Amino acid sequence: MKQQTKRAAPRSIRIDSALEAWIVERAKQGDRSVNAEINRALRTIKALEERKAQAQKSAA
Repeated sequence: MKQQTKRAAPRSIRIDSALEAWIVERAKQGDRSVNAEINRALRTIKALEERKAQAQKSAA
């Protein structure tokens, strides 16, 4: 029996052409795939938002 590997279902996203060009350029500079660069940028934004929310809680 051949073992089947599970793959994540592909998700298409619509991205502004200027934003896509910026992401592609950053991916090339960092020697990463476009997908990896998108994930990296989103993780950075998420961390910033979490820090901002925590700062607001501690200030209150």
